[in-house]
Amino acid sequence: MRVSHQTLYQWIAQDRTSGGRWYRCLRQFRRQRRKRYGSGPRTPRFTGRVSLAERPAIVARRGRFGDWEGDTVVGRGHSAAVATHVERRSRVLLAATVPRRTAAVVTQATHRLFRSLPTQLLKTLTVDNGSEWGAFQDLQRVLPLRVYFAAPYAAWERGTNENTNGLLRDYFPKHTDFSRVPPAHLANVVRSLNNRPRKCLAYRTPAEVLRARFGVALRI
Repeated sequence: MRVSHQTLYQWIAQDRTSGGRWYRCLRQFRRQRRKRYGSGPRTPRFTGRVSLAERPAIVARRGRFGDWEGDTVVGRGHSAAVATHVERRSRVLLAATVPRRTAAVVTQATHRLFRSLPTQLLKTLTVDNGSEWGAFQDLQRVLPLRVYFAAPYAAWERGTNENTNGLLRDYFPKHTDFSRVPPAHLANVVRSLNNRPRKCLAYRTPAEVLRARFGVALRI
């Protein structure tokens, strides 16, 4: 019998409500989002978006390099954030602080992170429906990649990025004011994560996986 991960999370949440402790075994535990009745699905604030359902199947299989997931990590009560991008196959992380989560600012930060990469590493970028991705067409005009959008409230469709954001939170708690985080410090944290052995990579590091494929040490 196959059981979906959503079912497991629901069972763990119910167990916690009953006083159980299975939730402590999870790296991260999030309360289930309540459904919003009466308002219906939210309409994206921009047009031309392409659904994840139209993304090439090879991306889900991690069958190639160059497919990324993007997100922003915020500090509660602060406007500054960190734009994070994770390559699905190698788990390599690229990140930069942004003063605001506006579409223009996040697009500029993403362009700066990606522009020095070889074209073989720029195929797709999967993001959520936040307004910070509203200028995605500008990104597609300056970079050789296609942007795809996950379904609303479906964070598991960008699970690689969500998990990596959790690793980043080990260094930057939820109340972090990212406007006070020196770029050099963030770079050191990113470097540390990219050189941390991962079980999912047969205990190789993301940097090693990428280096083995491209033969050179990229600036990550």
